Amino acid sequence: MRASYSAFLKGKGITQYGATVLSPVTQIRNFTSSSLFALAQGNVGTGANLFDSIGTVWKDIVKRPDKASYFKNLQRMGVVGTQSQLREIDNLISMGYGVTKGAVEDSLGIPSSGKLSQKFKRGKAGMFLTSANKRMRDLYQGGDDVWKVYNFEFERNKLLSAFGGNANVAARAVLGDDAFVSLMQKATADGIPASRAAAAALDQHAANIVKNTVPNYERVPEFIKGIRKLPVGNFIAFPAEILRTSANTFKQALDELASGDRKIQQIGLRRLMGFTTTTMVMPTAMQKMALDLTGTTQEQIDAIRENGAPWEQNAVLLPTSTKVGPDGKNIITGYTNYSYTNPYGYLSKPARAILNAVSKGEDMGSDTNKIATDAVMGAVAEMFEPFAGESILTERLLDTTIRGGRTQTGAKVYRDDVDTPGDKVFKSMAHISSAFVPGGAKLLGDIKAQKKETQAPGIELGRLSRAFAENTVDPAGNERKIAQEIFRTFSGITETEVKPDNVLMYRGFEYGRALQSASQIFNSAVSTRGVLDPANAIETYREANEARFRITREMYRTIENMRKSGMNDAQIKRALRKNKVANVSDLMRGRFVPFRPSSEIRKRVRSYDNRLPMPELNQIRREFRNRRLDEPFEPQVEETPTLDLEPVSQTNTIAPTQQVAAVG
Repeated sequence: MRASYSAFLKGKGITQYGATVLSPVTQIRNFTSSSLFALAQGNVGTGANLFDSIGTVWKDIVKRPDKASYFKNLQRMGVVGTQSQLREIDNLISMGYGVTKGAVEDSLGIPSSGKLSQKFKRGKAGMFLTSANKRMRDLYQGGDDVWKVYNFEFERNKLLSAFGGNANVAARAVLGDDAFVSLMQKATADGIPASRAAAAALDQHAANIVKNTVPNYERVPEFIKGIRKLPVGNFIAFPAEILRTSANTFKQALDELASGDRKIQQIGLRRLMGFTTTTMVMPTAMQKMALDLTGTTQEQIDAIRENGAPWEQNAVLLPTSTKVGPDGKNIITGYTNYSYTNPYGYLSKPARAILNAVSKGEDMGSDTNKIATDAVMGAVAEMFEPFAGESILTERLLDTTIRGGRTQTGAKVYRDDVDTPGDKVFKSMAHISSAFVPGGAKLLGDIKAQKKETQAPGIELGRLSRAFAENTVDPAGNERKIAQEIFRTFSGITETEVKPDNVLMYRGFEYGRALQSASQIFNSAVSTRGVLDPANAIETYREANEARFRITREMYRTIENMRKSGMNDAQIKRALRKNKVANVSDLMRGRFVPFRPSSEIRKRVRSYDNRLPMPELNQIRREFRNRRLDEPFEPQVEETPTLDLEPVSQTNTIAPTQQVAAVG
């Protein structure tokens, strides 16, 4: 059992390694997103943008004659070499191979043993893989270290600049008089010049700020490190570090603002402004600027977000491409997920989940209890998803077992009712193997459990290679263009194409399954072989229609969002009918069609010597027929008189708001 779980842990680590270190797109995103850690600390030069600032800092570092000792000192202080994701992956793989005695690292940095492994490693292929892997690791670690060194230099230089370049005065300001005097006394006793001791103190002060305000694996709590041994969560150290460093940034800013030195206060104010701007102001400003540049509206992008993938429900989406609609207005045809590139997106998503739930609840006329529940549950889900969500490998294993050959999005890994046991195993292995394909290799090709053309396992062209192929349209209908794919590879920015027909296809499929589930509330209850209680039949019929109403209302919300995003009624109706959605005309008009017991169910009930209370059921059905899908929630308010305490006063109180059931 221990060996099996050990194999799972190393598999979890290897899949994460392939998706990050061995992915050029992720390598670029790792470098660009880390720049926001500098912005959050207010580490941007006066009158210069971030890239001008980093250019100036690195120009000074490159010219240093003591570069080797300089970087060695940074490593000693824990500034560099502490990339949280890479260290987490290394530890996962190490734990996975912890049961193997005499293991050594193979070409990909993975412990292994045996003569065959050593022989391969000494061969040309092994040496090439070793070299390539080392370069990719160095690049990934370097993308993180570049910004840590930048932040270290900026923190140090902020203090020196504030105090006119005088290290002694700057050290006294940050240490305090007593600590500074002790430092000088110790330096004198050790024969160290005062200026050198002060400079070392400033270095350590800057290093401590960087370690406390930029993600650092060495500072991850042991509890979080222990969670990585579970089958859930991807890169859990990183969101944990975002929480820790954000709290530390806020505390550092407050401590500096509380300083008695005005110059230190200014540094604290700058830090607080930088953190507030990066985490709260910038996402909204970026979206507003993108909307203005593309001539689109907030209503449009909100509709696209709500109809989008589950991981984009509370994200900040930026429109990137448009087309002119029939009415002459711009329609969004492509967008990028800003939250995906912003490391502080994890902080804002719970808050956005609350705001989005409230906005949606108000639009749909939901009662306050439902709005509050959806808001809280949405925030909790966003907060714990990185820690409790399925890992890359766990997701693939569940797709092929518990989910019966389907992914979370509904795609088929194998056909449970058609494929032979051998085919299922073969396709399942292909699906799981795809998780181990490095991100860089997936640009060229990927393993598919069921290729669309053959319905058999095989290799399918990746995005980049598809762009250069004769047929640039992939089996999912996505056209890959050379310029876009090259830009994505070297920028780390991915544009998502808006596909209204696909949204309606998936939502229509989910809608049909949900309606069947709602019907089963009644159908299962009245299919009893015992004596049917008419009261139970009436109650479950009402419950089934309440569930059906909620489901239909969600589908109507999807239709409304499609209208807001630029799709006209004819296009929506055509797409719904193509996907065999029931009662399309009524659905488009916002009319609710209640559930009606089928002749088969009525016949089954009679075969068990029972009878349905049809008059009562028909009455409920007529009540539901009058409900509209766009109706606002109208709480039932009852006035109950209270005891008159004074003869001249007539005081009434209003009963608490209650949710309306089936209104007739």
